[in-house]
Amino acid sequence: MWLTLVAKRSPGGHYYILIPRGSGRWNPHASYHHAGRYHHKSHGLKVAAVQKRQPVDQFTGTEHLGSFYGRGAGMAICDPAAFISVLTIPTGILEPMRGCVLVDLIAPGAAFAAHHRSVPGLRIVKEETYRDCLPWVVIAIAAQR
Repeated sequence: MWLTLVAKRSPGGHYYILIPRGSGRWNPHASYHHAGRYHHKSHGLKVAAVQKRQPVDQFTGTEHLGSFYGRGAGMAICDPAAFISVLTIPTGILEPMRGCVLVDLIAPGAAFAAHHRSVPGLRIVKEETYRDCLPWVVIAIAAQR
């Protein structure tokens, strides 16, 4: 079993989407900070503009943290015992451009932003909502139709 993506929440209310890629210097990830600052980094540099979104302690509705396509060549072997939960994905879905992992934060009772889930040619094949903190973390797997 390969480790493709890690969703993590720090005790301070920061959310991280870690994308293991073998080299410690590469370290691609997305982060949503407690005060609402959101960005992607790779090689220690911000690869997209920093966005100001809603603070975690005043969270309503939903925030999309990204659609992560494919899988990297430098993936690690997944040790399920190292995680609270492991979402397994059928073989072949995350081959290049055949599917993606969608990550959202969502307040209880809120509806998803439909435009992130209605990507032409993709359908949601698996989804898990993690309710151990607020806002909830929702991870969905989308595959080609």
